[in-house]
Amino acid sequence: ERDADCISPGVKRLQDASGKPPRPKDLILGLLLASASGRLDVSVLIRGGEIFGLQGNSIRVTTTRLLAEGLIESPDRGIYMLGRKAQQLAREAARWKHALTRVRDWNGHWLVISTGHLPRSDRTALNARNKALHLGGFRPLQTDVHVRPDNLEDDLSLIKARLGAIGLDDAALLMRAEQFAGLGNDDLKALWDCDDLNRHYRQCSALLERWLQINGADTQKARNEGTDDQEA
Repeated sequence: ERDADCISPGVKRLQDASGKPPRPKDLILGLLLASASGRLDVSVLIRGGEIFGLQGNSIRVTTTRLLAEGLIESPDRGIYMLGRKAQQLAREAARWKHALTRVRDWNGHWLVISTGHLPRSDRTALNARNKALHLGGFRPLQTDVHVRPDNLEDDLSLIKARLGAIGLDDAALLMRAEQFAGLGNDDLKALWDCDDLNRHYRQCSALLERWLQINGADTQKARNEGTDDQEA
């Protein structure tokens, strides 16, 4: 059965599960990571931002900030590529995603991470912590307590190390739990809206495909124009 259209032809805005477009930083790094050449012209990044509901000025300002942070580099005027910091983070994220495929049958137990004892004043560290928890498949059970099914083959120390590589604080507490007083497994499963995740995935896939088609057409056009100039 064909999926119902999630995006009408006139809608260019991508929303995540919270109803917001992606952050400019996440979009720029994601598009650079997805690029076959690893390098993109700023005009391509701006066009990608427009498809995902972001203003061109926001993309420009963010590229300047990412350059200053060392997350991207500019080998030529108006051309951007991932910096060493971002490349390392991308590699670690890829390793973690690979680890997520190493699963076993779920026994009904849970992995729990507690961060209530950690400071929240450092926004950079807090954002890195939250991103690591999200990438790790954890969801907030309550403030500073995140859970996910205990179905990974790796032991706790390796899971903790891999989460630390993508931004989780060393002092975060990782543990296993069999049950929670007053909460059943069905209550915990409700933390994951599978229908919404699938719908969001289809939206992302459709818009990314559109961006890749536009980018590919522009790249081929530029190559043709270059060939014509050489022949002339």
